[in-house]
Amino acid sequence: MKDETFQVHTGTGNCKYTAQAPSGNILSIEFQKEDCDNADYYYVWMFTVHKRAQAETSFRKSTGRDGLYALLWARDKIKEFESYLKTETKKRTFICIRWDDRRRRDVYEYGLKKLGYKMGIMFCKKCLYKLV
Repeated sequence: MKDETFQVHTGTGNCKYTAQAPSGNILSIEFQKEDCDNADYYYVWMFTVHKRAQAETSFRKSTGRDGLYALLWARDKIKEFESYLKTETKKRTFICIRWDDRRRRDVYEYGLKKLGYKMGIMFCKKCLYKLV
């Protein structure tokens, strides 16, 4: 994996991993923080682009052609982010993962249930979630 980076935006608490896949595509996964009174919620957004310049304009638009490689990379980054949260936060923290269609839901559920993610409803929408 070339050019792997991790960024934390200090103002919002959002975190982002970016890397270049062997195919040349740019993989990116972002954890967007929503701060509530009693807990923090992180929503996961993943996308793949062909050129680095497209990364900012393609947010939430593409999952690319890297297939299983991109999904396994994203799962590893989610595990890494969970470890980061355990050292950085004292509040109750949830990670929420949503999907675009039924096929993606099934793949995400299959890949993440071993990590302790459960199907549920958060803020009136179905998601996979985990209390970290």
